[in-house]
Parts: sequence; structure tokens; C-alpha cells
Amino acid sequence: MRAIATLLVLLTLPAAAQTDAPTIRIDPAACRYVARHQPSADVEYKPGVDVHGDAVAPADLPDGYAIELPKSIDIAITSDIARRFGIATNNLYRGEAQIGTVTLQGNQVLFNGKPMQSAAEADLIALCAKTPH
Repeated sequence: MRAIATLLVLLTLPAAAQTDAPTIRIDPAACRYVARHQPSADVEYKPGVDVHGDAVAPADLPDGYAIELPKSIDIAITSDIARRFGIATNNLYRGEAQIGTVTLQGNQVLFNGKPMQSAAEADLIALCAKTPH
């Protein structure tokens, strides 16, 4: 991704020496590549209304269970070392090695607490958000 971002973000010097700061031009294709999907308002869920805009009974039942979702979801990444090396396992010995943990926090994905998004991609997203195109 770093190589792609480097190729797509062009730093050019201003034609007239009005300022010392370079002008940053970004290829719109690069911004489309890193753009986050934002659904149109007409496709979002609207409680109490069907797809045609007609009123419907709510799906919530009285005294239902309230489920509180966690702020983050952790997924352990392991490798089955025993199977890889042909070692027999049983209920006492599993033979797995912990590689790391992938964590989902909101819209961010972390591996062992660090963002999985490269710094170049994060910089490109920030530039695209600031630049009209």
C-alpha cells in the first residue's frame, strides 16, 4: 500500500514562487480506493416502517432481553503446531501457539493493540478527507 500511496500522491512545486509550501495533488482514483462506504439515507433501517414507507408493528417484544454489546471484540490468532509437525494431541495437550490477537474496536482493526492499517494508507485517507475532488 505504501508504494501505491507514494505513486498516487504527487507533490508538485507551485508554478509561481508565491509560497514555499508544496501543492499536494491527489489522484481521485487513490481516494476512491481508500474511501469508506457510507450508505445512502434511503437504505438505512427505519424502525416502524417497511421498505415501502408503510407503518408496521415493532419487532420488540415486551420484557425482552437487553443485550449489551462489548466495546471491542478480541479474536485469538493461533497456529496448530502439533498438527503441523505431526505430533499426536489429546484432551490435555492441544499443541497450539498463540500468534497474536486481532481486536475490532468500532471501525478500527488492531493486531496486538496496533492498527493494522499502514501509516501510508492512514495518511492518504486524511489527505483525501481534506482535499476537494
